Amino acid sequence: MRFEIPAVAGMTKVAGMTKKAGIVLESELSPSLKQHPSISQLPSSYDNLIWKAAESFYKASGIESSIKIKLLKKIPVGAGLGGGSSNAATTLMALNCLYKNPLSEKKLLMLGSRLGSDIPFFLQKKIAFVSGRGEKIDPVPFFPAGWFVVINPGFPVETRWAYHCWDKLNSLTKQWGSVKKSRFFSTLKNWEMMKEFCENDFKKVIYPAYPILEKAAKKLMSLGAERASLSGSGPSLFGIFRKKSAARDAARFFAKKKWLAWVTEGA
Repeated sequence: MRFEIPAVAGMTKVAGMTKKAGIVLESELSPSLKQHPSISQLPSSYDNLIWKAAESFYKASGIESSIKIKLLKKIPVGAGLGGGSSNAATTLMALNCLYKNPLSEKKLLMLGSRLGSDIPFFLQKKIAFVSGRGEKIDPVPFFPAGWFVVINPGFPVETRWAYHCWDKLNSLTKQWGSVKKSRFFSTLKNWEMMKEFCENDFKKVIYPAYPILEKAAKKLMSLGAERASLSGSGPSLFGIFRKKSAARDAARFFAKKKWLAWVTEGA
């Protein structure tokens, strides 16, 4: 994202742009996303978390709103990757920096939690153990180094539907018990111990509805991933690899199948 001051006050709406009360938001999709129409629709107008984050910052700081924000979206909407939440967190941090930190870290966390449960995590910018409704964040002191392959099939999974199905299964986390923080930290010492907690409850509801995702996770494992699972409520998946070369090979395999694929260093 790019931030520019000042912006023109007033209210207009044109393709890919929203302007109101001194906040201008321009959005554009990356070329790779434009090839997937079903996942290329950005939240319009004031439903976009970037705009809401900017509005909340100006209200909380008492500063007159005057900003132009340009967004180049590189990951799909509704992909289970936390794109909207990370965009909102970036907006809060960037505006606070631009205006010489009028809001404390605690205040930013409070604003973020009001906008969405995942936003406080992205404000921390660290690997963390998250509990509660997303507001309790404990940085993870150690995580095995490796490479992540993130893949997306080119269609969205509706988050509300996923949670509705999850709730119908009698609350899986209550049924299986919650993860204990002390036990979680004690396992993150090597690859074999880390695998124990590389799990996602949503598999129980997403895989039966979308068998192609379960097949893709198994394929990541066959291509050398130490572990593969859903990201969030899907449909994106991730595979954890020890070697960069194996991660790149796996990404190329799925790219040839017309999936979106990214490789990133995990630690």
